[in-house]
Amino acid sequence: MPALQRGELPVGADVARPARTAGPALPGNPPDDYRHLPADRDQAARFRNGKYKREYTTTFNKLVMGTTANPGPALQTKAVVKGTVVNIGVVDAEPGVAKVIVFLDQATVKGGGTPKFSLNRLTVSMVKAGNTWLVDKIDSY
Repeated sequence: MPALQRGELPVGADVARPARTAGPALPGNPPDDYRHLPADRDQAARFRNGKYKREYTTTFNKLVMGTTANPGPALQTKAVVKGTVVNIGVVDAEPGVAKVIVFLDQATVKGGGTPKFSLNRLTVSMVKAGNTWLVDKIDSY
């Protein structure tokens, strides 16, 4: 089957499904909370594919959690990050591969202080694995 051009949809295809599936894999969605980082990491990792899943887990362990002797910044600052997907849509799709754009607002609270807000745009590359879609890469801009 040839690649789809922008604006073309395959007959009978659910092209919105990759966009809906991306949500749980995004930073802070569900919230990342210093009190249960391993569970947050594992939840988000379930929605990532192969190499990207390994990269995500390794980076999360080093930069967010750290070690018992040297806790990461999330533990040191008692950070809680909550993401809210404002909008999401398919940019490009072909059988088994999709690229979605996500507008994600994040609120970060450190040590119970005042929330800091950031408005993010993400391009999420996804691949179909069986009956589900997995994140293969996330680019922020």
